[in-house]
Amino acid sequence: MTKNNIYSNIRRPLALTAAALTVAALTTACSDWDDHYDSATSGEATASLWQNISNDSRLSDFAALLEKGGYDKVLDTSQTYTVWAPANGTFDAAALNAATAAQLRHEFITNHIARNNYVASGNIDKKVMMLNDKFKFFSGNGTYTMGERTVTTPNTAALNGTLHVIDGKIDFMSNLYEYITSAASATDSLGSYYKRYDMSVLDKDASVEGPTVNGEITYLDSVVVESNRLFTLFGRSYINAEDSSYTMLIPTDKAWNGKLKAIQQYYKYAPKMTVSTFDAQAAETKQILNISDAYLNDSLSHYALLKDLVFSNNMYDNARLVTNGSAAPAQPDSIVSVNGSVIKGTSAAQLFAGATKIDMSNGYGWLTDSLYIQPWNSWCKPIVFEGENSGRRAATKSAATAISVNVSTTQDPAVEGYISNGRYLEVSPSGTYSNPEVLFYIPGVLSATYSVYIVFVPENIKDATAASLPCKIKVDAGFCKADGSTGTANIGETFTTDPTKVDKVRVGDITFPLSYAGLGQYYPYLRVRSFATRSEISKKTYGNTLRIDRIMLVPKDLDQYMKDTGETYPGL
Repeated sequence: MTKNNIYSNIRRPLALTAAALTVAALTTACSDWDDHYDSATSGEATASLWQNISNDSRLSDFAALLEKGGYDKVLDTSQTYTVWAPANGTFDAAALNAATAAQLRHEFITNHIARNNYVASGNIDKKVMMLNDKFKFFSGNGTYTMGERTVTTPNTAALNGTLHVIDGKIDFMSNLYEYITSAASATDSLGSYYKRYDMSVLDKDASVEGPTVNGEITYLDSVVVESNRLFTLFGRSYINAEDSSYTMLIPTDKAWNGKLKAIQQYYKYAPKMTVSTFDAQAAETKQILNISDAYLNDSLSHYALLKDLVFSNNMYDNARLVTNGSAAPAQPDSIVSVNGSVIKGTSAAQLFAGATKIDMSNGYGWLTDSLYIQPWNSWCKPIVFEGENSGRRAATKSAATAISVNVSTTQDPAVEGYISNGRYLEVSPSGTYSNPEVLFYIPGVLSATYSVYIVFVPENIKDATAASLPCKIKVDAGFCKADGSTGTANIGETFTTDPTKVDKVRVGDITFPLSYAGLGQYYPYLRVRSFATRSEISKKTYGNTLRIDRIMLVPKDLDQYMKDTGETYPGL
């Protein structure tokens, strides 16, 4: 199997849940003969299912295909099955005979056979799981259909089940995973990537044992439990599960290659990257990391491309994905991917522009030549953290204290604005004329340009009549330059806060040449410092206590999009 190429630091716990569900379905306690299958009828059975099929001249084409697929032996065992056999002349036997044995078994033979016994008697409306895990409806009252095919000869009793003759082949419908990994689809890049992570395990308990050959057990009916590590990595997206319902954006090779090339620009690394850490006194320590730059770029770019293609149809937010026929979904307020990304407004409707809807056995695929997923809705989202979050605080300097102050119930209503989470960080100077500074580690930084916003809190937040001075602030950042060495850059110009309100300040833009995704505990940093002179502090022109509610790094293209459209983004 091809080496797993998903970087370990971004894995979620992996489990064969889909496989376990499949095994559970396949090994459901076998029912006894149907109540309608009375002793008189069972007494008429003198041959196995295979013998009944092979001796029926109407089913010679079906019998020949069963033999090719090895199911003549399966249907000659003591296990109980129901077979819906299409009569000669009602399906294209020659085309099926030209298929591979694996395709013949999965798409035709096991699409007509179910475990247990299903008799056509009385009023029936049953959802039957076939041997290929597809669900078909067996229904009727006096006359019966199976998968929309009419049962022409019902209830031929066999020693190991029941045979029904039908008037045509039961349609096979691919699930999402089968479609994208099919050689006939236009999604070779997507399918090939998924197939890297396929895992198959023989379920011996559910399989039918055959003779022992050279000391090893063989199996007449092999039940193989299949799973794929990507199903759980991308938020439990079991696109192979027949009992689930998903909508999936399916990129053609054209869409895949175009979007992958664009995403790779967000995951640039240098072979050696110098990173900085700080102690409590803001002393800087530098460390050189050896980076598998090509591996990280490839692994994380593919993860970013795939992670938000699948949507669960069972989520309330995604209801419109299944109610609009073959047309693109009506513009929803928002839809949510199985990975938890929320896509709102026009961005949500735009996802399906120009795509072709394909019905699947477990939902819907939207085949597209262009993936319209915006970076800010998926892999390059805004970076937002609270000032009082000690886990983000690298250090303070020239500061006596760094305190989280709770104002959730005491904010003066006359002060405009609100405090996120009702708390903020207060950094007091160590001396009367000191200019304190605080450093924050910035999580989740990619090689991209961000617009930096900081929310400052006025001194009079609890008492509108209290003296409140503006603060003169300077902000800079430390990060790896394109060659991997350390560098710093000022973000915008020195600015003054508004002392009359909770002040959201657009500080400026910063471009990070290299990505920090996948580097574990290492981050670039943001430094916020008071920049008042001794005279300005003495004359009380400016205060020198920093009060920070939160910090937001908004991808530059999202910042511009919000300005152009007037749309908002959750949490900003």
